[in-house]
Amino acid sequence: MKTPVLKLSLVGGLLAVLAPFSRAQVDADQLWAQYRGPEGKGIALPSDQLPPLEWSEKKNVLWKAPLPGKAWSSPILQSGKVWCANATEDGKVLSVAAFDLQTGKKVVDRVLFEIARPQFNIAYNSYASSTPAAGKGKVYLHYGSPGTACLDGKTGETIWSRQDLPCHHWRGSGASPLLYKDRLYLTFDGFDYQYVACLDANTGKTIWRTDRNIRYDVDFGDYKKAYGSPAIRMVGNKPQLICPAACETQSFDPDTGALLWSVHHGGMNAASVVQSDGTRLILHSGDGGFSLHGVDPGSDPHGDITPKVVWKSNRGVPSYASVLVRDGKLFFARDKDSGGTATCLDSATGAPVWQERLGGSKVHASPVMVGDRIYLFDDSGQGFVIAASEKFKKLGGGKLDEGCMASPAVAGDKILLRTKGHLYCIAPAAAH
Repeated sequence: MKTPVLKLSLVGGLLAVLAPFSRAQVDADQLWAQYRGPEGKGIALPSDQLPPLEWSEKKNVLWKAPLPGKAWSSPILQSGKVWCANATEDGKVLSVAAFDLQTGKKVVDRVLFEIARPQFNIAYNSYASSTPAAGKGKVYLHYGSPGTACLDGKTGETIWSRQDLPCHHWRGSGASPLLYKDRLYLTFDGFDYQYVACLDANTGKTIWRTDRNIRYDVDFGDYKKAYGSPAIRMVGNKPQLICPAACETQSFDPDTGALLWSVHHGGMNAASVVQSDGTRLILHSGDGGFSLHGVDPGSDPHGDITPKVVWKSNRGVPSYASVLVRDGKLFFARDKDSGGTATCLDSATGAPVWQERLGGSKVHASPVMVGDRIYLFDDSGQGFVIAASEKFKKLGGGKLDEGCMASPAVAGDKILLRTKGHLYCIAPAAAH
């Protein structure tokens, strides 16, 4: 679908905005406004503050707020509030809740959509697994085809909403929205439709929609599904919209929706966010296919660049969680076995650096990095802090009463963690 090209000037981004301020002066709620935080990398921006190394139900919990419902959506921060998408277990009520960052007081609790006949979903998923995105005082909630809404970040009132973007998600949706330069990017990879959409973030109107043009390995819709969230990554000197899907990862021009290049890696249910080590893109095929793999796209890739895959690895690779990339190393934890296996690979070669058992259960929540620390939380409520280094080292951890499927958010010295029934703010005792 062709649309006029909007000429948008490149902005220095969040780092340029923060440049005049000291680390301690940075407004915490600007640092984690989408799935996996700044640029979707899972890494907190530099701060003089660090979250605690240890916690429990009685230690280093600044506040704990009930959050009933069933939703794997991760928390984000906007306008001094912690925002969470929510849903009833049967998917008939899709809602939003927001809590004061400092006190945990619930300040927004609204039903956004009521669905008379929800789509089929598996018990392992939820009807609110997509993490919100926020910026310029607005919060964007996305539940897949059932509904997308833009809210005022101060009042929680609806500015616009859409329920006309078709997709039979079949086993439930999970891809999170991406906000970039007043545009909202959405991926729909379902049983029947597979496409990428770009909406005007201020009005909700469609700017462009590009159908996937993928050589799927089979023609059965269940194998065309994916949960991968889009990301903007610099390739050469150009920002590109990179969107994982079943069988392929594709890159689009963020202004026009034109397909730039693709990697045909096989697999299905791709869920992780594409990362970069500065030279290579780190892709993940989900269930099957190449698994985790590094691609050297060059400065101006076009067409099928599958031959540019330089390494592949299935060593401890998760099916759902995303990886962390830092200083030429990849860090991640596995979600297919009990014991919570953590792994470090070399990003240039895919060669193993270390692999160790954490001692917990499966890890579906994506890890986050704060300073030189990696925080991981597993399905049973056990948390771990390990060193982001070439040698495996446990630094701390803690246990909470409920399991965790959502990925944490970071606000200075605070970890915002959603369990299966509550929202926690973990912070040093001095913050109490």
